[in-house]
Amino acid sequence: DEGSGNFFMASVPPAGDNVVDGGFEMLSAGNRKIALALYDAQGAAIGNDVAWTLEDIAAAKQSGTAWSKVFSRMHAEGLIGEPNLGAVISKAVRKWNTRAPAGGDGNGAPEARRGAFKTLPGQDRRIAEALFATALGLLAAIPAVVAYNKVSKELDRYAGRLDTFAGEFSAVLSRQLEERT
Repeated sequence: DEGSGNFFMASVPPAGDNVVDGGFEMLSAGNRKIALALYDAQGAAIGNDVAWTLEDIAAAKQSGTAWSKVFSRMHAEGLIGEPNLGAVISKAVRKWNTRAPAGGDGNGAPEARRGAFKTLPGQDRRIAEALFATALGLLAAIPAVVAYNKVSKELDRYAGRLDTFAGEFSAVLSRQLEERT
């Protein structure tokens, strides 16, 4: 049920009997996405005794291990073929965001997980409106700042010339007044 914000649970494969339940659910939404990407990256190894479950991956993260270290351990065990964590996540994003017939994407990801990296439609609309308003504000603000700086510089230069002229004019008037007296 993607609308409730708890859409990850619909796509969680069954955990092995030897793991503590609940670790995956305790991860933040972003960390759940990374855990799902690592889980899916195991491909054919999923279901074998050597594969890491979502709970194994979550436990590694919750122990304070960085995602790059979790990836490195899984890669060293031969469970993941991608060269780095970025490649794992990119592959997962492409896979989950693929539009496919209802029921799955043809690559083993359930329909609920297909949009795991997409935001909800209402949220998309609000974000788009905010970005558009920001762009319009920048379109108005940037030229205004440039024009202000140019006019300000020109006015400072003009004020300097006026001060110079006023000083010279005052000196000329003073000399003429002294000559008449």
